[in-house]
Amino acid sequence: MPIGPEFTDPPPAIQIPELPPSFGVTSPQLETVVNYGEMPDGAFIMFEVSISDSNLLDSISVRWIANYPPNIPESTKVIGIESMQFVGGATEVHFIKKVACKDLPKAADRTLAIVVSDHGFASASSLTDPNLYSYFLDEHNFLQQTTVIGSWRIIGCLAP
Repeated sequence: MPIGPEFTDPPPAIQIPELPPSFGVTSPQLETVVNYGEMPDGAFIMFEVSISDSNLLDSISVRWIANYPPNIPESTKVIGIESMQFVGGATEVHFIKKVACKDLPKAADRTLAIVVSDHGFASASSLTDPNLYSYFLDEHNFLQQTTVIGSWRIIGCLAP
């Protein structure tokens, strides 16, 4: 005959799997052509990207990179670096970048890429590495490459 209630340990906390971040809504749509044709000199287009992650404790870092991938030292240029935390129960973070033709180095085929990491970024072992701007250090301090990269093809830029 029991004398008091029987206590048991609570179930263990559910581990959130370490998954990479993912793209949500983007404007313009990722992997499309963006036409700067007939825009006045210095005019910009606003690129907007929403990113979600299964682990809301992660900080999301992005690099906005002209003419990437691959890294070509003469024409690839980082034009923005940002980081953001999930706050107030938000499940997405939102990045906005205004880009004018003058921000994009001259290249035969201009592109704008956004590279995303939930581990920050790390330096590549070589400045000529074609994936130079997409590395991070994992939880074991090993150099890894993010696969979360989206881009737009840019046409109509007449400025150098």
